[in-house]
Amino acid sequence: MNLPSPWGEGGARPAWAGRVRGKGVDRWNRALADVEMSLALPHVGFNRNVGTFAQRRVTPDGRLIDERQWADGVDSWLPSDSDRRFVESLMVGVYERGKMAGWVAPPATGVHAKPVDFDYVQV
Repeated sequence: MNLPSPWGEGGARPAWAGRVRGKGVDRWNRALADVEMSLALPHVGFNRNVGTFAQRRVTPDGRLIDERQWADGVDSWLPSDSDRRFVESLMVGVYERGKMAGWVAPPATGVHAKPVDFDYVQV
């Protein structure tokens, strides 16, 4: 069974989702088209712990399911502990002036057109 949005056609959430879809998801999908992949926003009830859907199990595409079906599918919908450990391993602090973490693209310039390695904080 597919669940309707509790906001109907109007309200804040649909407006927000439309902006996210238009400015973010659609842009990523254009970039991913070459590798035949795409992204989608999940249903508003997916993985909710508060509000209308707090006591429900809802798939990313909006199907109402039972606990067994949730347990069977949750690892393919949400990051696993292994996924989280991998991401944490990438998040290594870099403290040298002018150096950037490997997962952050360096800016073209610093703040107010200063050099990227400008000493903003003097202790």
